[in-house]
Amino acid sequence: MPSDIAAHVAELAWAGQQTQAIALATEALAAPGLTAERRLELLELRGDSLVADGRFADAARDADEMPSLAETGSAPAQMVRALNCQAVVAMRLNKPGAALPAASEAVALAESGREARSLAQSLLRLGEAQFRSTQYEPAVACGQRATRLFEADGDSVGQGRVFWVIASHHGRGPGKPGPQRPGPRPTPPSIRRWPSATRGAFCSSKTTS
Repeated sequence: MPSDIAAHVAELAWAGQQTQAIALATEALAAPGLTAERRLELLELRGDSLVADGRFADAARDADEMPSLAETGSAPAQMVRALNCQAVVAMRLNKPGAALPAASEAVALAESGREARSLAQSLLRLGEAQFRSTQYEPAVACGQRATRLFEADGDSVGQGRVFWVIASHHGRGPGKPGPQRPGPRPTPPSIRRWPSATRGAFCSSKTTS
């Protein structure tokens, strides 16, 4: 497989062409003789695009395959990437409780491996999981650590991603409840309100670790 396939997949994803990115990653994953490291990289990229496309069940299957591949490698960063992907998918499935242990393990591994970039990404994921679990103070601490690491690495995109954790906490204030959906607007007496279908929304994020 040409070495630039993964880069092409990433470029398509960043351009918002998730369907094309998924198709290219899927084609590359079907190639024979892939190393565990390359398969891990492609699964991570495809998982990112699947999340962005709202295909969470498919993304979860990719994330579940990654740890066994990472175990065959010698670099802790590979397992860190796998755990971070599992954390992201769990959060998009609205399961922050499942994301917390994966993200916490990723942080511990990144710290032991002295991988600054991996640690920054892991802190970002852990901070988001803590925020979604209403652990606001620890989430801010993770966000602040991640911001410093991203700044030292010259990663302005990473810095931007972590700002919402800190900003959301300060916007809430101590003791205030978490974000709530707005209630229904008052209905004038002359108007009869009929039931209507509602759709949820999700927020995707790109991993680079």
